[in-house]
Amino acid sequence: MHLLIDIGGTKTRVAVSYDGLGFSEPAIFQTNQNYKIGMEELITQANKMLAGAKPQSVSLGVPGVLNSKKTKLTKATNLSQWEQQPLYKDLFKEFSTEKIFIENDAALVGLGEAYYGAGKGESIVAYITISTGVGGSLILNGKLAPSAYGHEPGHHILNATTSETFEQLVCGKIRQKAEGGEATSIKDSTFWEEIEKTAATGIYNVMLMWSPNIIVLGGGLTLNVLNIENIEEHLHNINKYFPNDFKLKRAVLGDTGGLYGGLVLATKK
Repeated sequence: MHLLIDIGGTKTRVAVSYDGLGFSEPAIFQTNQNYKIGMEELITQANKMLAGAKPQSVSLGVPGVLNSKKTKLTKATNLSQWEQQPLYKDLFKEFSTEKIFIENDAALVGLGEAYYGAGKGESIVAYITISTGVGGSLILNGKLAPSAYGHEPGHHILNATTSETFEQLVCGKIRQKAEGGEATSIKDSTFWEEIEKTAATGIYNVMLMWSPNIIVLGGGLTLNVLNIENIEEHLHNINKYFPNDFKLKRAVLGDTGGLYGGLVLATKK
């Protein structure tokens, strides 16, 4: 039995896999900003699903930059109270298994999409999520690309004058425009056109750096608000170096992409 956990900046998802091929209906609940409370809630829910059994492995996705040993978060923009907390130690203490895999949450979703979803069958997959923030990952032949601290494409700088990042110029601008409401409440078509152009610029930079066979776009804003066809059109307009036969697809695994990625780590590593 494998325990699969996906902690996002907004929601946490927990599921178990009995056979290594699929997983149970996930429990979904709000991510608590307080580490101690959030970990207690997570463990309580996990133990309910395990029903007294001990897992063979634990796969955990978390939003931010991990230390080189992948035992704790060093930077988490949308979950700052989880920084420098003993993630690995607390999971080991509770579940008594040394097979604990901790990865960036966007990395796990990308891995899930590459193995089971929109990128299946492609050798080089770039995954970009536009949601609470912007994240992403590079998957090579079904495995996460090696890195010292992970990949953070959402934090590359798009405006040299103000040092504003991909994430700030997309997610930050949307939050500011929504003024505390939902992004779907914004009806200004000119605003969305600018956001989609900005997103295309950030994605184009990722294309230039990673040169993937396919770019998979996921995250709540991509799936529910942004027009992927408009983004693709902008990409074609600004692309000056690569052939315009690149593949751009919408993620297909929805809210469970990170759990699928955790399943890959648990069974294919």
